Amino acid sequence: MVCNPITCHNITQDVFDCMKQKISAAGYCVPDGNSGQISVGDVTADFSWDGVTSLTVTIISMPFYISCEMVSESLQDFVSSCGGTSLSRAMNIKNLRRKLDDLEKRVKILEEEDKY
Repeated sequence: MVCNPITCHNITQDVFDCMKQKISAAGYCVPDGNSGQISVGDVTADFSWDGVTSLTVTIISMPFYISCEMVSESLQDFVSSCGGTSLSRAMNIKNLRRKLDDLEKRVKILEEEDKY
């Protein structure tokens, strides 16, 4: 394993089929079934879909000049293009909402202090 596994959600059968079709249309070999190993360009990954809504992708090899972040962002965009959601992107949105809530609370406190 080169990078931490990436878990994607909202991966219905339609989303999974869309992803496999796009990879195949780009000229890459896509294994049959819900799990396997796939190489796209210089990146090789194991994937496993639970057959319901969760897909886990584990990068097992890639060139030194490609970072885990680059692969993760590309995967997130790809998953989104078929209607799925990556866990890391969902967590980032949740963390941003939490930070925004904290900032709004701080602004209210500062506004209250400014009144006195």
